[in-house]
Amino acid sequence: TKYKVQESGTKADEEVNNLKTNPAGYLFANGAFHQRVYETIYPVEPPQTVKLISPNDDTTGLISDIKLDWDTALTTALYTLQVSTDSLFSNIIINDSTLVLSEYNLQSSQLQSNSEYFWRVLGKNFAGKGDWSQVRRFTTGILVGVEEEVSEETMVKKASIFVYPNP
Repeated sequence: TKYKVQESGTKADEEVNNLKTNPAGYLFANGAFHQRVYETIYPVEPPQTVKLISPNDDTTGLISDIKLDWDTALTTALYTLQVSTDSLFSNIIINDSTLVLSEYNLQSSQLQSNSEYFWRVLGKNFAGKGDWSQVRRFTTGILVGVEEEVSEETMVKKASIFVYPNP
């Protein structure tokens, strides 16, 4: 099968053959006359399903910030992460669709102690959205935070300057 392509910014068409998709999802072809290789600017297929890495499914007793990590999916431009308190994702506490990295640092302040959470990720690119990853579950332990209480008396002592002898 012969196809025609037009180079960006030109009016010339060229026949191409061997139209294929490379592993990154970009369409490419060999020029029939000028021995050029043409490639699309954007992937032509939605990304593959994201594979979650950590934390492992059914991890329990997490007591500090949690790094959610997943494999970088080929052809993915952005990721959407959802974290929910139920497996049907009807009570979503995090819904971030602007992630470019394949990780997310979940702050313990965003979570409740002794609670169950579910998370999933999908990739998207110019061609569309991939499928949601498998759903993983983790449970928090007693989340410990440090709050420092400063009294007015302490503030006065720290802010006072004594000059001796009195000039």
